[in-house]
Amino acid sequence: MLCPTKKMVNLKARIRCGDSTVEGFTNSICEDGLYMRTLPLMSDLSIAQGSFMMVELAQPGMGPVNLYCRVKWVYKTPPHGLTYSIGMEIVDALQNYKEMLKELLN
Repeated sequence: MLCPTKKMVNLKARIRCGDSTVEGFTNSICEDGLYMRTLPLMSDLSIAQGSFMMVELAQPGMGPVNLYCRVKWVYKTPPHGLTYSIGMEIVDALQNYKEMLKELLN
Protein backbone atom coordinates (compact mmCIF):
# COMPACT_ATOMS: atom_id res chain seq x y z
CA MET A 1 0.00 0.00 0.00
CA LEU A 2 1.73 3.14 -1.21
CA CYS A 3 0.26 6.46 -0.17
CA PRO A 4 1.65 9.24 -2.36
CA THR A 5 -0.87 11.67 -0.85
CA LYS A 6 -0.27 10.72 2.79
CA LYS A 7 -1.24 13.43 5.24
CA MET A 8 -0.11 13.63 8.87
CA VAL A 9 -3.21 14.25 10.99
CA ASN A 10 -4.49 13.92 14.52
CA LEU A 11 -8.14 12.89 14.24
CA LYS A 12 -10.11 11.06 16.90
CA ALA A 13 -10.90 7.54 15.78
CA ARG A 14 -12.98 4.65 17.07
CA ILE A 15 -12.63 1.06 15.95
CA ARG A 16 -15.20 -1.68 16.33
CA CYS A 17 -13.52 -5.01 16.72
CA GLY A 18 -16.04 -7.77 17.41
CA ASP A 19 -18.01 -6.72 20.47
CA SER A 20 -15.34 -4.21 21.56
CA THR A 21 -15.15 -0.52 20.76
CA VAL A 22 -11.75 1.12 21.17
CA GLU A 23 -10.88 4.81 21.08
CA GLY A 24 -7.73 6.24 19.56
CA PHE A 25 -6.23 8.74 17.13
CA THR A 26 -5.12 8.60 13.53
CA ASN A 27 -1.55 9.70 12.87
CA SER A 28 -1.68 9.64 9.09
CA ILE A 29 -4.24 9.00 6.38
CA CYS A 30 -4.32 8.75 2.61
CA GLU A 31 -6.83 7.72 -0.02
CA ASP A 32 -6.42 3.99 0.55
CA GLY A 33 -5.12 3.61 4.09
CA LEU A 34 -4.56 4.96 7.56
CA TYR A 35 -2.38 4.52 10.61
CA MET A 36 -3.84 4.83 14.09
CA ARG A 37 -2.87 4.31 17.70
CA THR A 38 -5.35 3.27 20.38
CA LEU A 39 -5.66 4.89 23.78
CA PRO A 40 -4.20 2.76 26.61
CA LEU A 41 -6.24 -0.36 27.38
CA MET A 42 -6.37 -2.54 30.44
CA SER A 43 -6.99 -5.78 28.54
CA ASP A 44 -5.65 -7.40 25.40
CA LEU A 45 -7.52 -7.01 22.10
CA SER A 46 -7.83 -9.70 19.51
CA ILE A 47 -6.63 -7.84 16.43
CA ALA A 48 -4.85 -9.89 13.80
CA GLN A 49 -3.22 -9.03 10.50
CA GLY A 50 -5.78 -9.57 7.74
CA SER A 51 -8.81 -9.05 9.98
CA PHE A 52 -11.54 -6.56 9.06
CA MET A 53 -12.98 -3.80 11.21
CA MET A 54 -15.06 -0.64 11.09
CA VAL A 55 -13.28 2.63 11.77
CA GLU A 56 -15.13 5.81 12.61
CA LEU A 57 -13.21 9.07 12.18
CA ALA A 58 -14.36 12.24 13.88
CA GLN A 59 -14.56 14.90 11.21
CA PRO A 60 -14.12 18.36 12.78
CA GLY A 61 -17.29 20.42 12.42
CA MET A 62 -19.18 17.60 10.67
CA GLY A 63 -20.53 14.10 11.26
CA PRO A 64 -18.37 10.99 11.59
CA VAL A 65 -16.78 9.25 8.62
CA ASN A 66 -17.11 5.45 8.57
CA LEU A 67 -14.54 3.20 6.90
CA TYR A 68 -14.42 -0.56 6.42
CA CYS A 69 -10.76 -1.54 6.77
CA ARG A 70 -8.44 -4.54 6.65
CA VAL A 71 -5.55 -4.69 9.12
CA LYS A 72 -2.21 -4.67 7.27
CA TRP A 73 -0.05 -4.73 10.41
CA VAL A 74 -0.48 -4.35 14.17
CA TYR A 75 1.80 -4.22 17.19
CA LYS A 76 1.36 -3.67 20.93
CA THR A 77 3.25 -1.07 22.91
CA PRO A 78 3.34 -1.82 26.67
CA PRO A 79 4.08 -1.19 29.63
CA HIS A 80 1.73 1.55 30.95
CA GLY A 81 -1.57 0.15 29.84
CA LEU A 82 -1.56 -1.36 26.41
CA THR A 83 -1.77 0.62 23.20
CA TYR A 84 -1.96 -0.75 19.69
CA SER A 85 -0.44 0.76 16.58
CA ILE A 86 -2.43 -0.36 13.56
CA GLY A 87 -1.87 0.12 9.84
CA MET A 88 -5.04 -0.39 7.83
CA GLU A 89 -6.06 -0.60 4.20
CA ILE A 90 -9.37 1.10 3.46
CA VAL A 91 -11.55 -1.46 1.70
CA ASP A 92 -14.72 0.63 1.49
CA ALA A 93 -15.34 4.30 2.28
CA LEU A 94 -18.35 6.51 1.91
CA GLN A 95 -18.16 9.61 -0.27
CA ASN A 96 -17.76 11.80 2.81
CA TYR A 97 -14.28 10.28 3.38
CA LYS A 98 -13.10 11.41 -0.04
CA GLU A 99 -14.52 14.87 0.67
CA MET A 100 -12.81 15.01 4.09
CA LEU A 101 -9.52 13.85 2.60
CA LYS A 102 -9.72 16.46 -0.15
CA GLU A 103 -10.21 19.17 2.51
CA LEU A 104 -7.27 17.89 4.57
CA LEU A 105 -4.92 17.69 1.57
CA ASN A 106 -5.59 21.27 0.48
